[in-house]
Amino acid sequence: MKYSVETKEVILRNCKITFDYEVVKVEEYENILIILTKNTISGDVQKQPFNNIIAIDENANVVWRISELTNVDIFYSGFYFNNIDGVGKVLEAR
Repeated sequence: MKYSVETKEVILRNCKITFDYEVVKVEEYENILIILTKNTISGDVQKQPFNNIIAIDENANVVWRISELTNVDIFYSGFYFNNIDGVGKVLEAR
């Protein structure tokens, strides 16, 4: 899937998705882009966005926000994919 990132925006198939905070990481997984946003201007944890991992599909639709999966409202500093035997790739957020 071809995409580009410009500060707070992800451009995908001529669609521009604008986020409230800077896009700092994008990973593709099964035709979905997993996006991490942060307030890079401030190092203050109190000024960071909560639920800052978002998934969008190839048509630039939001598939899910991390809070919908976890039912927890927190700031995530990052995420990665972990291969777990018998399960496959699992998204782990911290």
